[in-house]
Amino acid sequence: MSRLPSLALSLVVLAAGALVCPGCKKVSEGSAAPAADEHDELTRALLEAIAAGDRPAALDLATSALAIDLDPGSFAGLSETLAWLGDLSRLRPAGDEPVDGGVHRRYVATFANGELSLSVTIVADKVEGLEFDEGQWAAFEDRAIEAGSGRFRLSAFYFVGPEGERVKNPANPDSIPYAIVIDGLDAEFREHHVTIGKLVYDSEGNEVYRQDSDDNIRFPQGDEDTVGATVTGNVAVPGPGDYELVLQVHDMVGNQTLDHRVAFTIAEAAD
Repeated sequence: MSRLPSLALSLVVLAAGALVCPGCKKVSEGSAAPAADEHDELTRALLEAIAAGDRPAALDLATSALAIDLDPGSFAGLSETLAWLGDLSRLRPAGDEPVDGGVHRRYVATFANGELSLSVTIVADKVEGLEFDEGQWAAFEDRAIEAGSGRFRLSAFYFVGPEGERVKNPANPDSIPYAIVIDGLDAEFREHHVTIGKLVYDSEGNEVYRQDSDDNIRFPQGDEDTVGATVTGNVAVPGPGDYELVLQVHDMVGNQTLDHRVAFTIAEAAD
């Protein structure tokens, strides 16, 4: 078992020093805050959708470029941290830069549990880039993970590529390896015991894969400061197409169950 890696860092993060931009419009601290415009409203809506765990709503507000970074695993990590930060009470613009077809705007966001510097790139009324101050985000992410530890949940999911790397979509329909990170497992005699049922449905809702028997996994309990247990598995599908994987995770010791759904696509092989 290993510590849950940072999921949010798949989105670009900013070093604190990068928040100073010569030529950017500044909002004087002594002046009244300007009225929110459509960019502010879009940014707020995206942050609130992520915090609420509403990935479809977040994807509706994002361009296809940002949607790639909002894969289910990364989205879960972002959602956990923003949810821990609490209600967004103020979103103060801190500077604009024009970009091709849109604007890059910096903000200081005030949440119930802290203040976070961030920036967005908006093109054609969609968010194309979302960036957080690196140091601030890392600290808030750690506190969110600590607050969530002990609660039974699947905190990360990702498909595994041929070199062991994380990939958005698998390539081989005959072998689709994945990994999950489970938090909050109970233990008996310092041992965890989980079962995992696996089903896959095609775009028409037809069941195309069901494992004959659930994975039955036992492994030793980690140290007290260990966050999350990583478990791997594999499924298969008939061929290229759009699918949904359903994992049914059961903690045998704590008698806790959760379902996790992941949409994915197997692309046609290139000629």
